[in-house]
Amino acid sequence: MKRKVVRFFCYFFYSILVGLILFWGIRNQYLLDQQRSASFDARPFIVFSTLFPFVIGMLFALPSLYKKYRSSGKWKYDWIKFFSVGIPAAIAATIPLTYFSPISSIGPIGRFLAFLSNGGQLLFFISGMVFGFVTFCSFKKMARDELIETAEYLEG
Repeated sequence: MKRKVVRFFCYFFYSILVGLILFWGIRNQYLLDQQRSASFDARPFIVFSTLFPFVIGMLFALPSLYKKYRSSGKWKYDWIKFFSVGIPAAIAATIPLTYFSPISSIGPIGRFLAFLSNGGQLLFFISGMVFGFVTFCSFKKMARDELIETAEYLEG
């Protein structure tokens, strides 16, 4: 019973922490948007709007990473998951940053990126969260038996 209460409070305080960080991020994004409107300099807003979802995704992956940390085994990184899901999500999330790069002035590529950027921020926010989540969830621990089976599979 005591273990369930401790687990409840851990998740409860974790939820409060995530909520506070979300509130802080949304507040800062709003303030940067106001600054952008006043100064016509969109760079701080776009950079923050691009990087903040990565942090949120990493926060969502923390319970999983902590659970893996408590288990026994040797640390491994799932590069297949990272390259097949994480990198495309990172590319999609950083499309707004291309607005300030020379690539935005290249004919059809620039028009396509401008089209994607005008579609709203939901795509970029979700892609950034996915990248942050996959970055942390790609860490795993393999037990000694799994390591031996993997080594035998690779050898033979």
